[in-house]
Amino acid sequence: MDLRTAFWQKLFAKSAAADAENEQNIYTIHGWEVRTREFSILLDRKIKAGRFKACFCAADLGCGSAWYSRKLSSAGLRVMALDLSAEMLAAAKEKKGSEAVGFCRADCCVLPFRDHSFDLVLSVGAICIVEDPQSFLSEISRVLKPGGELIIVALNRAYSGRLLSGIFSKRRIPPDISTRGYTPFELRDELSKFMDFQELEITPLYILPRCLRPLEILLQRSSFFRLPAWRLASAFMVSGHIR
Repeated sequence: MDLRTAFWQKLFAKSAAADAENEQNIYTIHGWEVRTREFSILLDRKIKAGRFKACFCAADLGCGSAWYSRKLSSAGLRVMALDLSAEMLAAAKEKKGSEAVGFCRADCCVLPFRDHSFDLVLSVGAICIVEDPQSFLSEISRVLKPGGELIIVALNRAYSGRLLSGIFSKRRIPPDISTRGYTPFELRDELSKFMDFQELEITPLYILPRCLRPLEILLQRSSFFRLPAWRLASAFMVSGHIR
């Protein structure tokens, strides 16, 4: 395990011990709210379009507190939640609604599943901290069924507010173990090396200071401004339907 992965695993384990509902987002409650809100909107849209059905099998890679796993389970999907941290899994199992979720401790870069096992693979932030992102994406491609769906959330490497975040953040993270970031277009190109997408959608996640919340709402809800202002997004969600 490299320094980056070990550092973040330890940090998430400490967060799990606090037993807070937002332990998957260790920075701000508002950031957690934005991510879960946008995921819920996407999930509802996919269900209404008939993309997600009750018989579908889903994998949540790097599940953390398993909030997303429970959300998918409540929608009727059969979910396997996977994480490398035993502490995170233990905390996730105690959450209300986790009874119907399967849990597995494993490395996301070496998945213990057969080829074409899942209709949906979800991963929130794991690509930013795994030791080998190429192996990670290769494994996702292997376990996804043809015609399956992929949802990945990643940090935006070109986020304009990163400097200010670093100045005002109480947590000082050494550069060599900080999270790995991508631009939306870099991640799109990386994904395309491993999977053939029939369609791919990028949703910027704007997590701005309280004084700029009206601008945040405008950016998040306006299709005209969303991609042109992607440098103001601290993270983004990529969802795609593979052939």
